[in-house]
Amino acid sequence: MNDAHIHIALNHFPLIVPIIGVFLLLAAYGLKSEVLKRAALLLFVFGGLTAYPAYESGENAEEIVEEIRGVEHEYINKHEEDAETFSLLSYILAAVAFLSFLASWRKFPFSSVLSVGTLLFSVIVIYYGVLTGTSGGEIRHPEVRQDGIQVLYKD
Repeated sequence: MNDAHIHIALNHFPLIVPIIGVFLLLAAYGLKSEVLKRAALLLFVFGGLTAYPAYESGENAEEIVEEIRGVEHEYINKHEEDAETFSLLSYILAAVAFLSFLASWRKFPFSSVLSVGTLLFSVIVIYYGVLTGTSGGEIRHPEVRQDGIQVLYKD
């Protein structure tokens, strides 16, 4: 297993975990369950924590991938920029979710407002996660690029 493989294995967690967190938080609201709400908030924290190893492993993966014939450096740079933004937003989401968890645990009156804010912010983070995942896929999968059809079938 090399660094590129490790990156591919790790990079799904920061996106998938918050998606699960959104569904769990929505279920918590529907069922009016503080326990589910706290579990969802902790998932957001966990998702933010997984962003760090995913980002760091990308640095090492870059060294491998940029040596592959046919890989265009512009796609690597775009993915790296997207990953920086996504990682930062993931860390912020983790911090906000942790504060929301503490507010819920302590039964502060503003805990509901904070958890709704966490939910809304998580949607923004997921959006940037999708952008990051797509730009990562574009590095080795021209079929997902806007010009993908032309790249795949040019003479």
